[in-house]
Amino acid sequence: MRIAIDVKAYYDWMPLPADAGTPTEDDVRALRVKPQHNGGWLMKVRLDRATTTDISIPESQLKDLSDHYDRQGAPKRRAAIAAWMIEEKVMPHHAHVNDFSKIHVDGEPEVEKFLNDYFQLSGGA
Repeated sequence: MRIAIDVKAYYDWMPLPADAGTPTEDDVRALRVKPQHNGGWLMKVRLDRATTTDISIPESQLKDLSDHYDRQGAPKRRAAIAAWMIEEKVMPHHAHVNDFSKIHVDGEPEVEKFLNDYFQLSGGA
């Protein structure tokens, strides 16, 4: 599934200032910081600029998750599985859901409508 998400703002990584101290394990788990290749640290910052994030969710992942829900006795629609993947797995690394402005799904208008309704989106970037 190919998806483009228009956002008003997005996350990027900048060097952690030297006076910020050493990040905690909680900071790392919460995705506020990550190790830099040279031994330093990078911190997540929100940039107030519109852009588009293109993502792909492999069909195998959608099927595996659908099969999992079926085994649990709680089947989910394809669109609901895509919403969960976007909200919980993919976009926390790219942008906050409050910064989404429009979602486009290649060739699946019913999934696109579901996602825009689910995230309460009405306009484009």
